[in-house]
Amino acid sequence: MEPSHKMLRAKIFEATGRQAEAVVDYRTAMKLDPKLAEAKQALMRLGERP
Repeated sequence: MEPSHKMLRAKIFEATGRQAEAVVDYRTAMKLDPKLAEAKQALMRLGERP
């Protein structure tokens, strides 16, 4: 599984108001690529710990 796939789906979830699902996918993307700054920033923007 590619982190970019999780990031795309997370962005779609976020854009459609499905924050909890977006958080799960952002966290999964970070697990797949710990250096993924975009996922960390998105989690912080959503008020979540990276």
